[in-house]
Amino acid sequence: MYQIEYNIEKDRIVFSDNFNKSLGEYGDIISQKPILYFGNDFNQELLYLTPNVKQIILGKKFNKSLDSLPDNIESIIFVSDSDFYYPLNSLNNNIKELVLNDNYDTKIKRFPYYLEKLKLGKNYIYEINEYPPFLKYLDIGENYLYPLENLPPSLETLIIGGNFNNFINYPSNLKYLILSPNLTNSIQLVNLPPKLIYLSLSDNYNFMIDKLPDSIMCISLGDNYSGEIKVYPKCLVKLKLSKNFKYYFTELPDTIRKIELYSDYIYLEELNQKYPNIEFITIN
Repeated sequence: MYQIEYNIEKDRIVFSDNFNKSLGEYGDIISQKPILYFGNDFNQELLYLTPNVKQIILGKKFNKSLDSLPDNIESIIFVSDSDFYYPLNSLNNNIKELVLNDNYDTKIKRFPYYLEKLKLGKNYIYEINEYPPFLKYLDIGENYLYPLENLPPSLETLIIGGNFNNFINYPSNLKYLILSPNLTNSIQLVNLPPKLIYLSLSDNYNFMIDKLPDSIMCISLGDNYSGEIKVYPKCLVKLKLSKNFKYYFTELPDTIRKIELYSDYIYLEELNQKYPNIEFITIN
C-alpha cells in the first residue's frame, strides 16, 4: 500500500510520522519551503539541507549530531517528548531560536552567539553562566533553580515556571514577565523593570498588588489570586481577573478598556452600569 511521505503546506514541508529516509533524494522537495517538519520516526543525518531552509522541527526519534548544520539554519525546535540527547555545544552562531525537548538533560556549555529565543525543557537543570548577548526571549522550564543574575540587557520576554524560587535581576528592557500557572512558589514582585508592559501571574501568586511600574498595560491574575489590587499602573488597558477574585471596584483608571472575568463574579452587572466605557468579557 502506498504511503504518503510528505505534505507541502503554506510555509513548510511536513513529513509523515513513518518517514525515515535520507534527504539526498528530496532536494527538489525541501527546496520549496523554509520550514521542514519531521515526523515521529525520522532519524537520519541532516546532510542535504538546501539554502532556503531556515527552520527544522524534529520529531520524537531523531537523535543525531547537529554540529554540522549549514549556516542558513536559524531555528531548531524539538517536540516536547523527543528522545534527543546529543550535546549542543557546537551549533552554528546563526541559530536564532532553540526550543529544547522536555527530557533533554545534557549541559549546554555554549549557546549560539546570535540566539534570540531560548526555551529550556522541563527537566533542564544546569546553570547558565553566560547568556547570548542578543537574547530576547527566555523560558527557563520547570526545574531551573539558579539565580537569574546575569540576564542580557536585550531580554524582552521572561517566563518563569515550575520550582524556581530564587533571585531575579530584571533587565531594564524587559517588557513581558510571565509567571507560569505551574509555578509552585510565589515570587514577590519587587524591583520590576520600568519598561514592563505585560504581567501574568501564576496560579499560586497571592501577594497583595500595591506597587507596579506605570508602564504596564496588561495584567493577568492567576486563578487562585484572592487579594485586592490597591494601586493600578497609569497605562493599564486590560485586566484579567482570577476565579477567586471577589472584590468590588470602587474606582478604576480611565485607561482601562477591557476586563476579563468569570461569569460568577457577583458585581458584574453593577460594573457594567458604573463603567460603560469598559468592555467586560466573561469567561466560563
